[in-house]
Amino acid sequence: MRFVLQFVAMMLLLCCRLAEAQSFTASLQGTITDSTGAVVPGAQVSITNEATNVKQSGRTNDRGAYLFTLLPPGSYKLVVEMTGFQTAARPGMVLQVQQQATVDVALTVGEVTTSVVVAGETPRLDAVNATLGRVVENVSILNMPLNTRNVLDLAASAPGVVGSPGGTGTNFLSNGVRNSQSDVLIDGVTAAVHEQGGGATDVKFRPTVEAVQEFKVQTNSFNAEYGFTGGAVVNVVTRSGSNQVHGSLFEFLRNSSLNANNFFSNRAGRAIVPFRRNQFGGAVGGPVSIPRLYDGRDKTFFFFHHEGTKQSSQATTTQTLPTILQKQGDFSQTLDAQGRLIRIFDPYAVTRDAAGNPIRAAFAGNRIPAPRFNPVAVNAIKFYPNPNQPGLPFTQTSNFFQSGATVSNAYQNTSKIDHNFNDRQRLSGRYSRAQDSNKPTNFWGEGNWMVSSGADRRAIERIMPRLTTPTPSAPRP
Repeated sequence: MRFVLQFVAMMLLLCCRLAEAQSFTASLQGTITDSTGAVVPGAQVSITNEATNVKQSGRTNDRGAYLFTLLPPGSYKLVVEMTGFQTAARPGMVLQVQQQATVDVALTVGEVTTSVVVAGETPRLDAVNATLGRVVENVSILNMPLNTRNVLDLAASAPGVVGSPGGTGTNFLSNGVRNSQSDVLIDGVTAAVHEQGGGATDVKFRPTVEAVQEFKVQTNSFNAEYGFTGGAVVNVVTRSGSNQVHGSLFEFLRNSSLNANNFFSNRAGRAIVPFRRNQFGGAVGGPVSIPRLYDGRDKTFFFFHHEGTKQSSQATTTQTLPTILQKQGDFSQTLDAQGRLIRIFDPYAVTRDAAGNPIRAAFAGNRIPAPRFNPVAVNAIKFYPNPNQPGLPFTQTSNFFQSGATVSNAYQNTSKIDHNFNDRQRLSGRYSRAQDSNKPTNFWGEGNWMVSSGADRRAIERIMPRLTTPTPSAPRP
């Protein structure tokens, strides 16, 4: 009962937002004529989704024209019936995302019980919409090599689109337009947040391979409904269930045992840091069936997808840290690149010459006396590791090298329900959730909050009392 109530609530929310979505379905239109080319008004025309057996029907108008809209991408069968003519059938017509196809049918005189079947006919090119773009189908999505299984990487297969480095934004450029001007639609609703004037696009949800039926990259001549963007539009359609239960399980593994070591790690004599990327999950779809209660074939369908990614990757760093002598206030060995001593001056020992110009006094021996140490600095410097390599000549810079692993985990779930009330009313609802976490390498040791990648608020709150504990020191002059 709880699941039913949640599903009803989700459907109501979807209905409220229906007017805000852009179209991602296909349409089919055409004209019915006889063998002489005269139009046939009043002909019964029906179209059936061959995967779900969901049917729509209607009659031609006085000009012999028919039109079916809001057709989910897939394979369809078109049937035309009229008294005094043989039944005409066109099975296996594949309609793609946002395609506005045209199929004209010429009827042959004869009995309605006799059928003329034309198999393998491809719908004509879209003569209604001038949008330029390319459709990437599910077969290509599943078979193309994708390093991180991000379907947006395939957008570069469209003419005029090239790849572009990107983090959370769209990772491609279209016809010279910045990637911040592109938009990503999932089932007709944008999944991107645009920062106007800032040049940033944040794609909040990126469906993975098994969750996508197909998508279309539109690069030019958009309809008015896509007026939000000046670049490209990626129109993604997620998968749905059918009358047959279909499922898949997958796992993709990358391992450092097959990789070469990092150049800098080799030079430092360090072994290769383990790298592992494990992407696993599964997908299943079919009719909703509750034994002895409900049979959803031809009516109600479900689809569920889950993918997890666990990754541990190599990271290295070369830093300049205070030497052991410098931690003790001894800068007698601190030299510049030419080997000259860098003098340390006492900020509290300043005199003036006869002209009134300030004259600073250097610390004796270039050493800061221990009573002059700041108590917070004394405690904070304990968290800095000691150098582990000589560094550059004279300056001793780049005296610390460390390697480690950066760990990241990501999970993605998609649940979808499609319900057909009749041949004119359908309802579809999808819930998708993505979650990821990232743990950067703490090159200074676990629990050491002083390195920025390892710091967090709770660690700082724990360590602050230790930093501010007073230590005996001489009063400043």
